[in-house]
Amino acid sequence: MSEVKYIIGKSASSLYEEIGGKRPKELEQLDFNTEDEITNYFCKIKNPAKIDFVPLLQYWQNQTNLEDIQGKLKIGSIKEIHFDVTDNFNKGNSNICKLTSNTDVLCLGEDFRISVEGKYKEFRNLALSQKSIYPTIKEMKVGRQPIIQKIEDNWLEAIQDFCNPDITRIDDLQYQFLLRLVDACINNPARAIVLYQFFCEENFDVNEWLVSLKEWELIINPNERLSIFAQVIHVEGIDQNASVEEIIQKTKDEKFNAFQKKCLIQF
Repeated sequence: MSEVKYIIGKSASSLYEEIGGKRPKELEQLDFNTEDEITNYFCKIKNPAKIDFVPLLQYWQNQTNLEDIQGKLKIGSIKEIHFDVTDNFNKGNSNICKLTSNTDVLCLGEDFRISVEGKYKEFRNLALSQKSIYPTIKEMKVGRQPIIQKIEDNWLEAIQDFCNPDITRIDDLQYQFLLRLVDACINNPARAIVLYQFFCEENFDVNEWLVSLKEWELIINPNERLSIFAQVIHVEGIDQNASVEEIIQKTKDEKFNAFQKKCLIQF
């Protein structure tokens, strides 16, 4: 397996541009981000008071996991992994309606793109986000139908070579799901994959999400170039008295890996 490049955003230096800072001189020439850069970004900038991103970072920075998912998805080698990225699709109008939603992980290979949406149960007390948090396209159109319709039309154009959607039901899709499709399909001459990953304790029921994904898949009606998967990954809880700093340090020092069972489902 060739070495994978990890990048935050569109480019290795994009996070420094975003916060108005400057990349350390010794790293200026690198076209990828180091492990410390990635961890510090999520710790100090993205989610300074949370640890729910830890399983996602650990999963995608583990070579065994990469080899496992490549085999299960029947793809070649992943060349680049971008964390927290809005890719090269003009979403300018989306900002007006707060319809942007950065992709948690975008994996690039020679003949595929994988758009990953991570859903977490924070290791301590927070419940896994439910689908109701994210509105449907129909709900987004209330009071602003023309602008949302324009955005929707642009998104549907971006995925038209990968599916034959039921236009009469398209507004029932969760807007975030449609965005994940766009991220997988845009500027993609080959195969597109959307992967929902659920990091949760073993007793958490993800069935509501799985039912929704199946329904959305039927609405989208993918062709042979588009695949939709869900992966349920059981994680161990941690000491509820541990501080965020302690957890992050444990992650850095011990390469803490809490994964247990991993189940992949194709729709």
